[in-house]
Amino acid sequence: MYLVFSILGLIGGLLCCTGDILFDLKGKGNEKLGTSKNIDSNWIKMADWRFGLSIALAMI
Repeated sequence: MYLVFSILGLIGGLLCCTGDILFDLKGKGNEKLGTSKNIDSNWIKMADWRFGLSIALAMI
């Protein structure tokens, strides 16, 4: 039983990491904006499917 849960935990962690990578890769020409430099300029250029896929992977 421990083996099954450890494998499921590993798979779940990898799915969450993949979902986070979809948000983190913003492409060339990205600039940090704002006074605290926490706004990325390429968010508006990102494809809509990346948001849905990231949320679906995190849900699984």
